[in-house]
Amino acid sequence: MVTLTTEQKAILNGEIDLDPKSKGYASRLANQPGHAVDLFNGYTELMHKERLITNLTLPSILGTSLARSIRTKLEALAPTDIVIADFVHAMGSQPGGNIGDPKAVEMIGILRTIGENGFTSEEADALVALSLLPASRAEVLGLPYMTEEILRDR
Repeated sequence: MVTLTTEQKAILNGEIDLDPKSKGYASRLANQPGHAVDLFNGYTELMHKERLITNLTLPSILGTSLARSIRTKLEALAPTDIVIADFVHAMGSQPGGNIGDPKAVEMIGILRTIGENGFTSEEADALVALSLLPASRAEVLGLPYMTEEILRDR
């Protein structure tokens, strides 16, 4: 049995009460709790998740030209920025660099803003999109896989 923390209970109750995505949780809880569970667990959203990329996988995902441009910029900036250097090192080894890590997503955003030595919008958008993966509403909210029991005991 999964027990929610006080914070998770508050998040869950707020989601049900406010229903910001208009999913209709409250109307289903009494007579169709399984449907409410499905609304929480269905992969209907996107979120940044762990995705490991390497120097070898990047061209196969983004194409050679875009990968070359991105890697060239990262390599050029690495000697002056330890965070970029660490990411470049991770990309060059197994299992790879986690493009979905919040700090990696933040780094990409910063590199989008530094001018001609940074990423173009196309480069930054392509990298950020690599970590946007299907997610359930429960995952997005930081909640565990939902069950009828969790909804009943909230």
